[in-house]
Amino acid sequence: MADEKKPNKAVNSIIIRDLSYHCNEEDLIDLFQRVNVTWSHLKVERGENHNHSLLHAFVETNTHEEAVHLINTLQGTKLIGRVMK
Repeated sequence: MADEKKPNKAVNSIIIRDLSYHCNEEDLIDLFQRVNVTWSHLKVERGENHNHSLLHAFVETNTHEEAVHLINTLQGTKLIGRVMK
């Protein structure tokens, strides 16, 4: 019996890097709404001092197409003085 290859599962999880130390979930939600980006889950990771971000957030979208739209829309966008990557 030949090995069947499983289809690649489309990725809909994104890491946003280089966020400001002062960025929080509400800042990203506001930005997402302004640029018409849809998401299903958002988490800004925090360090030992929970008042500051570790400079990245995890975002999940409902579909791969929404993830691609989010990446294309936010790449190079400035938020709280920092350009997101």
